Amino acid sequence: MTAQFRLISPNRLEGVFTPIGLPVGAVVLKLFSINEAKQWAEVGSLPLQVVPVAQAHASGQDAAGKKAVIKPSLVLGLKSQLHESHSASAPPPVRSTYADATLQASLQTDHGDEEASFKSSWNVVGSSYQNEAINFGSQGVNAPKIDLANYLVESRLKTAMGITQLAAGHIQAGNHPLLASSLANRGMSISQQWGPRLDASLALQYGSALVGASHLLPLMIETIGIPLWRWVLNC
Repeated sequence: MTAQFRLISPNRLEGVFTPIGLPVGAVVLKLFSINEAKQWAEVGSLPLQVVPVAQAHASGQDAAGKKAVIKPSLVLGLKSQLHESHSASAPPPVRSTYADATLQASLQTDHGDEEASFKSSWNVVGSSYQNEAINFGSQGVNAPKIDLANYLVESRLKTAMGITQLAAGHIQAGNHPLLASSLANRGMSISQQWGPRLDASLALQYGSALVGASHLLPLMIETIGIPLWRWVLNC
């Protein structure tokens, strides 16, 4: 033992030295022990792949070499009308003057590698004017001023059996030229690929376009899935 390391457990050492810059590329970290006769003996070695700090951040990789990307975005706006005039025969506008704040926010994530990956995308919109709420047409004055516009969550897993993919949110389903194709609504899907020529997929979607945080996957399962299973059992 030297002043550069301390013993954490019988099989674990922790370095207490100042970080040392390593050359870029493939390097091998070796640990040696020194006996009383001042003889060096190699205890173990660990191969490392060193990349520049700027390159590691640009590629969005974590310490294990897996992708780890998080991209938030926020846009705030203000629209106003300071003065308005109209002819005597024209009906007055709903609001002669106004100052409304708007919001557009998004979050995108991408994690994993070639074997397993997870992606997500979330988009939120908002307005201080109630009549411009994204769900005002269906909920009226009860519509939230800030609400979820759309989202998509995807996962991919590669195993010996093939590639399995799961998706939930605003998905596209159907690719048959004679049947329903490219239906884009909220729902969930699962697909399994066995080799380059054989695959199967199953999708469950809402029948109409829906927005808002109140219309996520659990509500779809409750309103569509349970009655469907009841119908199957009754048959």
